Amino acid sequence: MADYNNDDEDITNLIEHFCYHLAIVTSDLIAAYDPQMIFFNSPLIDQIPEILKNIQMKLSFIPLVPPLVMSKDVKAATLLGGASMAIHRVLHMEGTRLIFHH
Repeated sequence: MADYNNDDEDITNLIEHFCYHLAIVTSDLIAAYDPQMIFFNSPLIDQIPEILKNIQMKLSFIPLVPPLVMSKDVKAATLLGGASMAIHRVLHMEGTRLIFHH
């Protein structure tokens, strides 16, 4: 983070390439699934919110881009999603919505 905050050219270029490739993946996701919203769960994007704005700008060629949103709890979101999937399968609750509070 220190190198990024100090405008290190190599780090800035690396982040730009990351944004470019993540925008490609995101556009493919939009084309394939037509989601209503896309959540990102990344400590890097959480620390550098400009990445999400950069991706959104790179997607401006798509007429209807769904909202790109950061996960509220980057550290626990993946764990909670996995727990939800396990609970749904074990208890045969595929149609039930679970809300976790932690």
